[in-house]
Amino acid sequence: MKKLLHILIIILSITAYGQTNVSGGIFSNTTWTKANSPYIVTGDIAVYPGKTLTVEPGVIVKVNDDRRIIIRGALIARGTVNDSIQFISNSSTPAKSKWVGFQIENNLGGRAKVEYFKGSHAYILFKITANSTGEVLNISHSSIINNYYAIYGYESMTSFTVSLTNTLFYDHFRVYTHCKNLNIDSCIFKKGAEAIHGDSNFTVNNSEFSEFTSSPTRTGGTYTNCKFYHNTNGLYLFPQQHLINCEIFNNTNGIVLYYDTFPENFSISNTCLSNNTSYDIKHMYNYNIDLSGVSWTETDPSVIANKIYDAYDDINMGIVNFSASNNCTLSPMGITDNIKNPTAIKIFPNPFSTQTTLQSDIYLNNATLSLYNSFGQSVKQIKNISGYTVTLQRDDIPSSVYILHLNDNNEIYLSTKLIITDK
Repeated sequence: MKKLLHILIIILSITAYGQTNVSGGIFSNTTWTKANSPYIVTGDIAVYPGKTLTVEPGVIVKVNDDRRIIIRGALIARGTVNDSIQFISNSSTPAKSKWVGFQIENNLGGRAKVEYFKGSHAYILFKITANSTGEVLNISHSSIINNYYAIYGYESMTSFTVSLTNTLFYDHFRVYTHCKNLNIDSCIFKKGAEAIHGDSNFTVNNSEFSEFTSSPTRTGGTYTNCKFYHNTNGLYLFPQQHLINCEIFNNTNGIVLYYDTFPENFSISNTCLSNNTSYDIKHMYNYNIDLSGVSWTETDPSVIANKIYDAYDDINMGIVNFSASNNCTLSPMGITDNIKNPTAIKIFPNPFSTQTTLQSDIYLNNATLSLYNSFGQSVKQIKNISGYTVTLQRDDIPSSVYILHLNDNNEIYLSTKLIITDK
């Protein structure tokens, strides 16, 4: 009878409208299918140790306010490039913190792997609650947007790992708090107070950080081939921080010596500073420091010196030693580097004959859609786009292959091939 009651707890109720209401414990391996989507989480859910919740491509999960999904077993949610998986708020007015998020109880075996996945409007989308070994969380080719925190790690020393690849993190107070043993590659971090806050035992490669009101990082770590731009402070320099082939440009301040004692075991090599509006380097404490590993797009030594705030501006500050002979050139942003969100805008259908629709996970604000033919000539343009959906009418455009750009404030949201056919 007890086993029967457990089974009844997780019975899926299919409504006349095709939705599936879910809540309670998952005590056996379970698959949520696209055919039974959308799933409405009406109460807290717990995946028990040794069991797996698998979510098929194309599934949409809508979570009621203040509900959580507890992972003591495994969550496997692997969408595809054309059929992503969504875990979103069920509120008619979604906002940060509407639902609690995923609570990964990794000391009981909890782990999660998501791919081509959208997660939004939670308080903490993924909270890791304990110490353990092995990989606890793997996110790839996904869009994590509009949560208060994207990931909240375990505060004490940890042995587990987290991997983030080819993913957009957009509009959070903080993306990752208490990060340790973290590997990041080819991610975009955009909009919030901070991106990464935590330990120094992690690596970040080929990633971008922009529009943070404090600084993208408040921690050490190794950053290779990363860009920091359009932030209040491009980078706080911390102990055990290593910058290799990075670019820090178009911020209010570039590198800020924010740590109140000398930042031990830091290194900077081939890192380019350019066009930071107040200072390229701003010292805030009284220790002297050698930053001769920094390079400049500016070639005039007096101009470089004027963009460094140190003891020569305020005798309470330390002296910044630098080399004005280190010159650099910013790498071109290009189509790939300048795409704000390569995974969060979908076009359907493509090819099309009459009209097609662009669906964005990010709210578009005064965006412009441009369509170019193979000669680079503009054949159609739609301006002042606001909202999540854009409909493109064919009108009298000939059948052919075109390039579609979706821009906002000179940054590219999307650049892709669009095919128009005749019926």
